[in-house]
Parts: sequence; structure tokens; C-alpha cells
Amino acid sequence: MPFTTRLRPLVVSAVLLSGCSKSLTHTGSDLFTNTQPTSIFTTDASLSPSYSDSILYVQGAGRSAYLFKPVNTLLNGTFVSWPKGLTINPVTGEIDVLQSEPGARYNVGFVSAATGDTAYRQVILASITYPDGIYDLSSGNTSLQPYFNANASATGAANSAFDQEGIANSQNLVVNTQTGAIDLQASVAQGLFGAQPQNGDSRDISIYYRLNDQSNMSLLKTTVTVYYFNSVSDIPQSLVDATVFSQYAFRQTSWQSAHPEMTEATATATPAATSSSKTGKTAPVPAPPAPARPPQVIIVNSGHH
Repeated sequence: MPFTTRLRPLVVSAVLLSGCSKSLTHTGSDLFTNTQPTSIFTTDASLSPSYSDSILYVQGAGRSAYLFKPVNTLLNGTFVSWPKGLTINPVTGEIDVLQSEPGARYNVGFVSAATGDTAYRQVILASITYPDGIYDLSSGNTSLQPYFNANASATGAANSAFDQEGIANSQNLVVNTQTGAIDLQASVAQGLFGAQPQNGDSRDISIYYRLNDQSNMSLLKTTVTVYYFNSVSDIPQSLVDATVFSQYAFRQTSWQSAHPEMTEATATATPAATSSSKTGKTAPVPAPPAPARPPQVIIVNSGHH
């Protein structure tokens, strides 16, 4: 299938993020003032990077279709993003979807060189991702449905096409080419981890697809990290914690997306909903970003030893 811009799989590891993943260093005047750098969610285009829309759709096959530059100009600072999964140019703020994990909501910010303050807003890289989770093959619940545009309850567009390049199924990750659902039971049975799966095995597999939505059937990619364990007790606690955190983050994102009227009511419980002493404005309440991508899918095959 002709496609001049080849999508490349990402090499990733499991990371549990409990907050902003960026790091800032402060020198000079910071040592002589009592003010601390702040982080504020704002849609003020003079402070935070603004893109063509809050949901970014790839539209086209050329390399430029996967690049999104800010439409506003911000000077003397650095562009940052979190959680892990989005690739942004720290100098220009350009987002590279080709090198990012789509289907998730990210915080994108600008750190002022003068004050160290971060003003950020949110963007969704339109596409699919999959829910992190622990799936016991003996439970019968072994079908993994995709999430669309960072929303667990959103339905996908009809007549979309999944595993376009046949890469996932050729590696024995069984993907429904019409719905994008992954059959975990069939994947293990067909040799996803070989004829003799070993406790703790893992695979990073890319799924290529085209969605019949505003992306106009552009070629997209999502990576899935799949683990294999003989029992739940064999799963490292750090991996369990990361999975639980990810599930909670997606539930929060989906709930708040469906209940925008609750924004003001929950303001006092959301750290980002603060009043900026520099602008005198109250920041709106952002939805929780998605957890670090790509998704971590843990298969437990308790009947196999």
C-alpha cells in the first residue's frame, strides 16, 4: 500500500505519572524573591500555545499532515507537554503526531523564561487508543475495545478500517479489521508470545488503521504494549499501580467530558483551577489528561503453567 510517510513504532516503557512530567530549573532572580513558579490552565492565547482546534485531526498523507504548529506567537520560553506520549518541539511548539501516541488528551504548555511560570491548555490527538487493564483469560472477558478521541464512551465511525498493513495480525495480535477490537484469547492461542509463553513476556505491536471521520481515512498508528503472566500474583506491583492509575484517569476524563456543566462545581477540588496573581483571572478547570501512552495490556493465563 503506497504511503510515502512511513509510521514508525515507538520504543516505550511503563511510566506512572502522578503529576506534571516536565522539570524546570530556576536560577538568578528566583533566589531573591518569595514568588514560586506557577502552573495555570488557560485558553488565553497570549499565555498558552493555541492550535487550530482542541481536537487535532490528521488530514492527508504527506508529512506535513502530521505536524501541528501553534497559531499564536509566544516568545522567550520553552514548550512542554505531559503526560508521556506526545512529541513537541520545545522551541517552536510544533506537535508531531507521527512520533506521538494518538487517541489521548495531553497538556501542552509554555514555560516563561522570565518567570518560570507555565501556562497550559489541552489538546486531543484524534484517533484511537486502548484501555490499560489486567485481563484474565479464564474470565471470558478477553475482547479489548478501542477508545475514540480520549473518550471511553465514544463510538467509532462506521466503515473504518483497522490493521491496514496487516502488521498486528501477522504478529498474532488478533485485531478485528472492522471494529478495531483485539481478541486477547485468540491472540495467545495463535502464538502472540510463541508456542511456550514465558512468565513476564511482553510485546510492543503497532496497529495501522484509517478512520472514517474528520481524519478523512488518513493512515494512523497506535502502539499497544502487551504483557503475559501466569497469575495475578506474578505481576509486579509497579505495573499493577500504573494500570490502576491509567484506568482511573480515563474514567475521569470520560466523565468530565460528558458533564461539562460540572466544571464550576468541581473547581475547588481541582488544583489547576486557581486564580493567577499575574493575570487576575480564574483559570477554568481542565479535564484530567490521559495516562502515559501507549496502553499497557496485561494478560493473565492462570490455566497455563
